[in-house]
Amino acid sequence: LSPFWPENTSLTTTRTGVFVILCVAAVAFALRLKAHELVLWIFLTTFLFVLFNLSEEIVHGAFRPFMVGYRFSGGLHPNGQGVQCGLLVLAAMAAADLNWPLRALFWTAASLGFVLLILTGSRTAFAATLISLGAYLAAVCSRKVKIMLASGLVILACFVILFFSASIESASRLGRVEDTGSDDSFNGRTLVWGDVVPYIQQRPILGYGYGGFWTPAHISTISDEEKWGVAACHSAYLDCMLALGGVGLLLYISLLIVGTTVSFKHYKLTRNPSFAFGGALLLYFILD
Repeated sequence: LSPFWPENTSLTTTRTGVFVILCVAAVAFALRLKAHELVLWIFLTTFLFVLFNLSEEIVHGAFRPFMVGYRFSGGLHPNGQGVQCGLLVLAAMAAADLNWPLRALFWTAASLGFVLLILTGSRTAFAATLISLGAYLAAVCSRKVKIMLASGLVILACFVILFFSASIESASRLGRVEDTGSDDSFNGRTLVWGDVVPYIQQRPILGYGYGGFWTPAHISTISDEEKWGVAACHSAYLDCMLALGGVGLLLYISLLIVGTTVSFKHYKLTRNPSFAFGGALLLYFILD
């Protein structure tokens, strides 16, 4: 409904039209594919995408994992690539539970995705992957396996800290050198959050319209303030608040929480790992 009250009618109408197209495509996939087929589809697409980006870096000589400051990106920003790698890890683990004869293949893909996720240096995607993967495994695994996995995660965490100069501060940056001294501001993100608060206060109920806040005028004003190109809040929740106000944000968070809860409840009823994957996937996006 936001095209009825936007600040920028053309931008909001266009973005809403694109959103409707994506919704139609999502419904088509949901109607056409079964739950386990959706998991395999997500695995296949993310695996091919990440593999293509890795190949691109190798061919162009840009894959240098041992170079200080390197971040795996491929054709994306490293943070965007981190999201794809996290999706690959989650989908591969679920696919392994759905296709037990091919579990070694899926575990190998998950391991590759996890290593590349670390190399992206994307801290939010890394943390979201660990937590959502932990939620998935807690749902589908036996108590004995949970203990083994918890022990493995502790060992892995120690390895990550040791790998990044035996420093918790350095490990928290996943080897990123450009963020030295800026952890308090999440590399400038919290400063942007402060910049958009006055705009939120101007339209707190319904916002500026879906996709309608980041106009050239707003981008220019906030970018000038922060001295770097800013075209998003770097927080989906603040962007939702700007676009759809408090009403939209409340509906958005409610859908995520209800969807996550219902997915895990369906797993308990059916013992189908596809539903546990759905819950973990929604949790992943809640966190990331």
